[in-house]
Amino acid sequence: MSQQNVEIVRRFYAEPKTELALDFYAPDIEWDMTHYADWMDDPVFRGHDGVRTFMRNWIASFDKWELTVDRVIDAGDDVIAVVNDMVYVRGSRVPIHRSFAQIFTFRAGVITTVRVYSNPDEALEVVGLGE
Repeated sequence: MSQQNVEIVRRFYAEPKTELALDFYAPDIEWDMTHYADWMDDPVFRGHDGVRTFMRNWIASFDKWELTVDRVIDAGDDVIAVVNDMVYVRGSRVPIHRSFAQIFTFRAGVITTVRVYSNPDEALEVVGLGE
């Protein structure tokens, strides 16, 4: 089942539009930004409406946002994606390059929790894959 979950995460990034991505989430999905440094808004979003709110707020912060997947890792019950993005904060002409990780937890083939970590090494440690 874990390889199937890895493929779901790969498809998730291949089809990043919010409405399409909702097909990958359980109705009670929990999107957790608790471990993302400097996150100022509510740290946890619940349900499809919560994910929509998060994505609207996240994307609204930028004039331009590009995301690339560095790697997707099978971690047993979880799948970790280490991603890089390049953003132009609204009104800025200076690009910001970041790397972060998302831990996807699955139940019955759908994503039930996404935990976002601003430090990919911390996310790897959480699932026992740290150095």
